[in-house]
Amino acid sequence: GPAPEWAVEYDLYRNQAVHDSYARNVQDFLDSYRVGVPTIVMLPGGMGSQLDRSPTPYRGQDIPFSGYSPVWLSPGILFRGDGLTLEMDAARHDIQDYVIVPDGPLRYLVKAYDGTERYFTDQNVNYIVFGYDWRRPLEEAAVNLQTFLTALRRAVFQAHADDVTPRLVLLCHSQGGLVAKMFLDIVHNAVSAWVSKVITVATPFYGTATHMPRYFVGEHLLNLLYGAGRVAKIIGSLPGPYTLLPIDRATWRKRGAALGLGAETYPVVDEGGREIDPYDRAQTGAHGRYPAWVSGDYLDAAKAIRGAIDQDLEPAAVAQVFHLRATSTATPYRFRWRPLPADFSPDTSPLPFDDLPNDVNAQGGDGTVPWFSARLAQVPDARVYRIPTTALHQDLLENARALDAIWTIITTGRIPDHDPQVPDGPYQGQPTASDAEVDRFLSDAAAGRIAAADPAARDPRLWRGVVRRTLK
Repeated sequence: GPAPEWAVEYDLYRNQAVHDSYARNVQDFLDSYRVGVPTIVMLPGGMGSQLDRSPTPYRGQDIPFSGYSPVWLSPGILFRGDGLTLEMDAARHDIQDYVIVPDGPLRYLVKAYDGTERYFTDQNVNYIVFGYDWRRPLEEAAVNLQTFLTALRRAVFQAHADDVTPRLVLLCHSQGGLVAKMFLDIVHNAVSAWVSKVITVATPFYGTATHMPRYFVGEHLLNLLYGAGRVAKIIGSLPGPYTLLPIDRATWRKRGAALGLGAETYPVVDEGGREIDPYDRAQTGAHGRYPAWVSGDYLDAAKAIRGAIDQDLEPAAVAQVFHLRATSTATPYRFRWRPLPADFSPDTSPLPFDDLPNDVNAQGGDGTVPWFSARLAQVPDARVYRIPTTALHQDLLENARALDAIWTIITTGRIPDHDPQVPDGPYQGQPTASDAEVDRFLSDAAAGRIAAADPAARDPRLWRGVVRRTLK
């Protein structure tokens, strides 16, 4: 029979809840707003935004936002199975028809990107985070960014009689830069009507080197809590991150020369050495390359979004876009992709990938995003800055050298003409647990060796390490 009325209204209600969350974030921002100085609107990387969940499923009733509670990221991820609630059903409803909305940056005990915030606070400028639901399609986040900026501009003018737009900077880490690019397309490249600059750091405009394995063997941190089989299937249910697969073949051929790839061959090949495009269902579906939980519809939609991301900007818009990237870390992006065995299991089977050597002339990357991917092909080299750092992807937006370069761009409108003379490390860095300590922490929680009341469950070092790893 027909769907119940509440099911038809679910997306409308969820969108309203998202807007309510943004209104609250903007209202909080007004209390500390300073007139006449730049305003930084920071777009986090994937998994860097807090997600709050309604206390009950939506059945047509109003659910006050005050009743929502974090499911990403809080102790519930360890002790209540909150990570399992991130799954989405085929209608793109949150599982069991709960409602999940973004709510600023991750901030249980420690705040994601707190070094970034401290840096700009020290420069006496305004700073606010645009949280977005990284599980959902980029175009939804881009539309929400337009709504957020509209609300921000109106609220600042009403409260302080100040026009925020001429000094507003979109500062984007990783997937946040993809949201910003989609936003520029939505507003038809009218950048000056919305912001003064768009600065991206480590944004995978042409794919990542690390996301694809998650569809086969899950994600390491969550696997420790829930097992690879369950996690891989949850990841397959999320339409947004499909855009993080390696570059599609058509774009490689179109943009390779402009990206500095020379005569390199396409980086993904099958067991016979033939090119194979992860987005091409005619190739991958016919030969059993993906697990059953990978959605063909989401692959198709993500390929279309990747095409939108690659659309040219108008010259006036290009002049306001800057990219920062790192190149010092080995970041393999070439691999051979074998068919899946019939008995493939995320918990026990090896990945069907074999890394192949990068081109001998290729630079590295940041461990997640290959060097060539972290810029739009049409943005000239004069607005692309190589950060002189050994920091990894997840650390780049809190890196002191990156932040100094960003400040130069904001204040001069140009990339630095010499490398920042500051130490290569996090800005006012805080103690952070090692990867091994984080693994033990999560394994102990999963095994019941740590309870929610134990001091370890509230150790900022450990949570800082967890947050750092989620941004990878």
